[in-house]
Amino acid sequence: MTHFYFSSLRTRLMLLVILAVIPALVLIVYTASEDRQRERTRVLENVLQIARLVSDNQERLIEEGRHLLIGLARFPEVRSLNPDACCKLFAGLLKQYPHYANLGVVDPKGNIFCSAVPMRGAINIGDRPRIKHAIQTREFTVGIYAIGPIVGKPCLLYTSDAADEEDS
Repeated sequence: MTHFYFSSLRTRLMLLVILAVIPALVLIVYTASEDRQRERTRVLENVLQIARLVSDNQERLIEEGRHLLIGLARFPEVRSLNPDACCKLFAGLLKQYPHYANLGVVDPKGNIFCSAVPMRGAINIGDRPRIKHAIQTREFTVGIYAIGPIVGKPCLLYTSDAADEEDS
């Protein structure tokens, strides 16, 4: 009975068409797979390039922040620990540095005594690990992204005991 089924002209033509199409389908699937792999590699290279650019930009911003802190620490309003004069100075400077959420000074106990953005009451951030580290080591540190206690927005905290830095 099977012999009869394959003996019809219609069946033979269908089998011939299927046999002719199979290599083309295999070639299409293989080419699509290679294209997908090339595209995956290209996308990965683009992602790595973007990550490098973002990293380089972040390093530049951190270095600029370090230099800014060193400069701010040299102002008499900061050195004299005068909160009113310091807040007024920093409020004016913050307008010149719009990519910063705030500029402020923390005393050795972790109390914020000067802030460009007005504070609602006393704020102590001395319990934060990066603040503790900066106070203990008197070195520039970069904190983690966290909600700023004054501005209420995500911030990256830079700290430095910049008053002891040498002139560059």
